[in-house]
Amino acid sequence: MGQILQATREHSVLPQFLEGRDLNLIGCVIQVERLERGLRLWLTSNRLAQNSQPDTQTSPMAHYFNADLQLSYFYYGTADAQLPEIDVGYWLSVQVRLKQPRSYGNPQSFDYRAWALRHGIGAKGVIKHWQPMEKQACLTEPQRWLAAAREQLANAIDNRPLSVTSKALWQALSLGERRGLEQSHWQVLNATGTSNLLVISGLHIGLVALGSYGLVLVLVRRLGCQSQVGLRLAALVACLAGLIYTALADFAIPTQRAMIMLVCLLWGVLWGLEIGFIRRLGLAFLLTVATQPESIFSLGLWLSYGAVMVLGLSWAARGKQRLRQRLQALL
Repeated sequence: MGQILQATREHSVLPQFLEGRDLNLIGCVIQVERLERGLRLWLTSNRLAQNSQPDTQTSPMAHYFNADLQLSYFYYGTADAQLPEIDVGYWLSVQVRLKQPRSYGNPQSFDYRAWALRHGIGAKGVIKHWQPMEKQACLTEPQRWLAAAREQLANAIDNRPLSVTSKALWQALSLGERRGLEQSHWQVLNATGTSNLLVISGLHIGLVALGSYGLVLVLVRRLGCQSQVGLRLAALVACLAGLIYTALADFAIPTQRAMIMLVCLLWGVLWGLEIGFIRRLGLAFLLTVATQPESIFSLGLWLSYGAVMVLGLSWAARGKQRLRQRLQALL
């Protein structure tokens, strides 16, 4: 299945004959990263265009261009005043020069091409010119609302009386936004071995869910409720808290994997069923592979599920040992 999807991804790569050419296109903005002297954009549903009008689906060139794009634009002097209004969820018309994602020549180095294909990036390039276009929405209302909420939270952190480093760290931990982190910050994080903490993944989702679960249990027991209803309510709140945090992280691939795992592990508690840990984890793995077949080639998938399996089996072994000690004490 993973190999089939990998072949499908290869069809979404920019054709080689379109590389290095100035192309007019219209695309839907799905992410904006504001740099110190420029912008980085991610576009989807791209179409080659003429006079700010997309080519029709029957155009001879339409089927050649179905790749998602990562575009960069850098400006100097006062050129920033000429930037158009760019909002997530709206169409954008630009002239670009593109190239396929490529890996390094060293086969032992990071496979950037495979990483780009797993994240749906079929081409990257630079923006040559901005072209005027009437503002039109291309995403649904909930998607635009989520993008606006993320932007407002990022701006709220920027407006707080904090140091530049604190603002960058808060944005990275809460929203997965690493645009404020400079090279000096990454050097410190890499030297201390804490750079992985800024990638919102299973650790963050698990901590949020565990904190919500424990808080609800404490409140329910304070109210005198000792039945299974309290456990189900705590599990439901934990799943909702994890879902909200996943949405704030813009549903990144690691957060999707962590959310699937969280729901499957709490499935028995939600419905009052006695399901073994291995079965719940196996169900989560199958759902992850079914929804993200390309993740089979990702080391993060195997590390995530391997770590959870080790922790779960260790916890189960510890529980059995305690039970055995209690039985021996009674006998």
